[in-house]
Amino acid sequence: MFIQDSIQLFRPSREKIKWKVPALCCNDWAAIRLLKICSKLSGISAFDIAYGAPNCAWSGGHHTVVNQTLSEAQLIDYVRTYKNSGAICAFTLSRLNVPKENLADQYCNLILDIIEEYGGEVIVYDDILAAYVRKAHPKIKTIASISKAKCCYKTGFEGFKDETAYYYSLLDKYDIVNVRADYALDNEQLDKLSDVSDHIEILVNDICKPGCTSVYAHLRAIEEWSDTGRHDFSQGCYYADTLSILENRLEQNQFISEPRISELVYLGFTRFKLAGRNIPPQKFLDMLARYIFEPTGTIFFIVNEIVNEFRTMENSGNGLAQCQLPC
Repeated sequence: MFIQDSIQLFRPSREKIKWKVPALCCNDWAAIRLLKICSKLSGISAFDIAYGAPNCAWSGGHHTVVNQTLSEAQLIDYVRTYKNSGAICAFTLSRLNVPKENLADQYCNLILDIIEEYGGEVIVYDDILAAYVRKAHPKIKTIASISKAKCCYKTGFEGFKDETAYYYSLLDKYDIVNVRADYALDNEQLDKLSDVSDHIEILVNDICKPGCTSVYAHLRAIEEWSDTGRHDFSQGCYYADTLSILENRLEQNQFISEPRISELVYLGFTRFKLAGRNIPPQKFLDMLARYIFEPTGTIFFIVNEIVNEFRTMENSGNGLAQCQLPC
């Protein structure tokens, strides 16, 4: 496959950024195809980290598409396929509370073994689980879920001098810490973390209402929905009615623009994350196109090719799922 030297596939900041995208166990087919095509065209991976998880005793955050228990061979197939395609996997083991007795869960510990073998990461909410992972598997990088900061915002980061002090306390327990979008949009605040910028991750398309105080209740409702196996209902955003109005959505958004991303890279913050687990393949690819790729039109030809290929296979009677790995 050939691409003209004059055509720039990625935005100029691509090689300085570590992009984490919502693909693992939810949009694997499209993500792997994109990785392979872009590597062939440019020698550069479309993104660096795919995050998500199959359903397990420690998974949390959002309902996962992969509900069944995967075999060891299947788990290895996921992480090995991503690694061979140019990206590592970050498992969202971000359940709000993990009872100590659940730390011995055989399936979850198998996942940790595989993560360590293939150089992956874990995204965690529960400090007890984070401590367990760091002790049992010190080579695994632990990421403090953005939900931690969002939930603690409701109590004004009680017990800490301010939000910055809270983030520094997390760095004693985690390798990487996610900060709230409100914080990342404030230069004066973010500058306080400049000496640990390589340990900070920023969500650039957070759909939460600024200053949301219902995050914990929302996530707990999703966990209960997943635990009961119900598929007819899930607690949506508590501000859905408010944010469904265009004026409110535009006023109350925390999206970080491309100029701001470039500015953050200049300031030393190079870890960025995209939200959007379980969205359809077309929307998933369009989202990556907007943030990671240069809008020359090249990426849209690639996206169209992947989507058309997916739909053809999906309609062929083979029952292709978006969480399936391409052959």
